[in-house]
Amino acid sequence: AEDQRVKELVAAAEDDAVRRVYLEDQIDAALTEEKLQAAFQKYLTENPAAEEVKARHILLENKADAEAVIEELNKGAKFEELASERSTGPSAPQGGDLGWFSQDQMVEPFSKAAFELRPGDYTKVPVETQFGWHVIKVEDRRAKPAPSFEEVEAELREKIARQVIDDQVKALRQDAKIEIEGPAAAAPAPAESQPKAQ
Repeated sequence: AEDQRVKELVAAAEDDAVRRVYLEDQIDAALTEEKLQAAFQKYLTENPAAEEVKARHILLENKADAEAVIEELNKGAKFEELASERSTGPSAPQGGDLGWFSQDQMVEPFSKAAFELRPGDYTKVPVETQFGWHVIKVEDRRAKPAPSFEEVEAELREKIARQVIDDQVKALRQDAKIEIEGPAAAAPAPAESQPKAQ
C-alpha cells in the first residue's frame, strides 16, 4: 500500500512538472521582442506624458507669517533667500527647492496652487495644507519624460505572463465538464423540519 502511495505521489509530481513546463513554454513563446515592443507602445499610449513643474516653497507655521513673506516678495526680496531664512520645511537649506514633480506627487491644495502658476510666478495668497502655510514659486514647466523600455520591461513581461496564465485557465474552464454523481444529485431539497407558526 505504501509503494502504491509513493507511485501516486511521483505520478502527481510528474503531472505537475509537465504542466509547469508547458506553462513556462507558453509564456516564453509569448515574450517575444516583437510582442514586448507592441506592449511598450500600448503602455505609452495608455499612459500619456503628464506635466511637471519645478518649484520652490517657503513653509511657515501660520497665515500671518506667510502673508508677511509674500509682502517681502512683492517688495523685491529673493525667494531663495527668504526660504533659507524663514522656511520651517526640510527644503529650507536648498532655498526651498522641491525639484520636479507631477500633480499627483503633492497634496491637493499645494498641487492645485502650483499647477495654476506660470514660470516665475509665486502665490499671492498663502496655501494651507496639513503641514502649515506655504508660499510657492514655480520656476519651470515641462512634459514629464516618457519612461524608457528598460524602465518598464519587467512590468510588461509580468503583464504578458499573467495574460498567458489567465488564457490557459479560461481555456481549461471551457473544456471542463462538471457532473455531480451519487445520491446528492438526485435528492430533493429537504423539507422544513419545524412547522410554521400559525
